[in-house]
Amino acid sequence: MPLGDAAVAAFAGAFLGCLTTECLTAFGIVPDIASATATVLLCGLLLVARMTRRFAGAFFPALYGGTFAGMTPIVWLGDSASGHSAAACAMSIGLSIVCGLAFFVVARLDTRSAVPIGVGFGGRLGAIATVASFLFIALVGPLEKNAGRFHGVGAEAFHIEPWPAILGFFACLAGTIVTLATLRQRRIADRGAAQRTFIAAAAALSGLMILQLGHPDDAHIRDAFYAGCFLGMSTPGRLKGWFQPVLGALMLIVMLMPAGAFLRGVGGRLGLAAFVTVMLLVALCRATAWTTRGT
Repeated sequence: MPLGDAAVAAFAGAFLGCLTTECLTAFGIVPDIASATATVLLCGLLLVARMTRRFAGAFFPALYGGTFAGMTPIVWLGDSASGHSAAACAMSIGLSIVCGLAFFVVARLDTRSAVPIGVGFGGRLGAIATVASFLFIALVGPLEKNAGRFHGVGAEAFHIEPWPAILGFFACLAGTIVTLATLRQRRIADRGAAQRTFIAAAAALSGLMILQLGHPDDAHIRDAFYAGCFLGMSTPGRLKGWFQPVLGALMLIVMLMPAGAFLRGVGGRLGLAAFVTVMLLVALCRATAWTTRGT
């Protein structure tokens, strides 16, 4: 069966997740909520219909990753301001295809590698989605006048306001703790990829909806929370104890600044920031351990 192959399933999942998210954003849903909603809806429908066994396990993480690429505001790349135009639809399909191919290649490499790169690091899916989104923007950017919106770095990009930074840190920490506490329960950790993906997205969606109701105009807080959710998807071998999540949330808030400045509008940048944060945190812990042994 074609969808029993990990690479083919990853392509299908990423394509479907990306396209669904683009459709939801075209109807006015904010990108982060559209991403989590698309994952919950698609995974939920397959779980209710009991069709998850027909798909390779790679389908469901790729679906979630595809929704991150779908957070790219595709209408910025077109001449039309309407997300329902034919040009916007064509670009949404094009982005979904590029995203699917990116996850196809990664899944193929994973099956041929004894130790897949980045497995267990929270934000890995977002990092793949960022590469796919950036490649698509690079391909269509020279053809469109508005593509420059994705690359502009304003003077205020690195300006830090204390109170928003503090709120962002606590939002990020909340997303990390909620996801860690949810996914590391034994009865959830032992479930399949479909159930874990659904639960992770549902936890993120719940928090995002609460923040949307309380702070409807504060995208910074929602981004920090969603990025924290990706950080919390790290395995116990990558993120453990209580100190590492707190330090990771603090590092992630810092990483979100260059991600927002240089990858503004690129889908997946929140996951990329989380991925880099976990890598730096793991490297720091290993360096500390080596130093302690040497001493």
